[in-house]
Amino acid sequence: MRVQSPTPVDCKGAGRGWLHVLDETVAPTCTDRPFLPKQYMRVRVIRLILDGWANTAPRDALRDYAEAIGVPVGALADMGAVWAEDRHALAFPMVNAWRYLCGIRLRALNGKKWAVKGSRNGLFWPAAMPQSGPLLFPEGPTDTASCLALGIAAIGRPSALVGGSMLARAHQFGELEGYSPLVVVQDQDTPRWRCTVCRTAYKQVDEPDVCECGQQDFTREHPGEAGALACAESLAKSGALVRIMAPPAGKDMRAWYQLGATRVAVMSIIKHAPLIGI
Repeated sequence: MRVQSPTPVDCKGAGRGWLHVLDETVAPTCTDRPFLPKQYMRVRVIRLILDGWANTAPRDALRDYAEAIGVPVGALADMGAVWAEDRHALAFPMVNAWRYLCGIRLRALNGKKWAVKGSRNGLFWPAAMPQSGPLLFPEGPTDTASCLALGIAAIGRPSALVGGSMLARAHQFGELEGYSPLVVVQDQDTPRWRCTVCRTAYKQVDEPDVCECGQQDFTREHPGEAGALACAESLAKSGALVRIMAPPAGKDMRAWYQLGATRVAVMSIIKHAPLIGI
């Protein structure tokens, strides 16, 4: 099917071109969401990769992985996760602020994480989750799945210090409507020390004596705390009222879930969490 390109008429002095779409799915116009032909092809390629893995995965692969990490298989399925047999890892789709596929995060059983070549960092936005109530923003896909297992809506950030700007854009474009409150989850990470000269980081409680570069000057960092605050501030600048909460047990939402967290307990923590944006 031949459809008009969403490229603006005055884009670099050129007129509109034409796209040959291979099915009945037509890319939205630029007045709706920023969806250009290059993005359209990326979405199609990512979907083909995920579907290919889903069709070739062993029957119980997703269930076995869920049992290994202590998360219900249904929650992983709601995340759109599929087993990538050739990578020996679980694949999670990543989307941008407008919920278009932009990459694939892989997670091995030993916890190693990496992305499929060509991916862009994105949010872990479940395909199915509650449509009202609080909306949590934890770190990573397995923490997000843990929130879903408790019956709480969640959208995962790609890491502690990344994702705030994407969530802010999603809020500006109305993608987070219907949820209240918005809650950034702060991981209880082990503090780290960073050399002020070569920027090497050391994950340990006590300050190192000397860096491998020979220097002795270090700054103390708390990635989980700093990332949660940065994310909350980005959302606040977009006009959102957002809270910051930290799991009272375990280092993150998945650890707290495994230790017996309940929906009632999470709601109680949220109720008393500090509010950002006023």
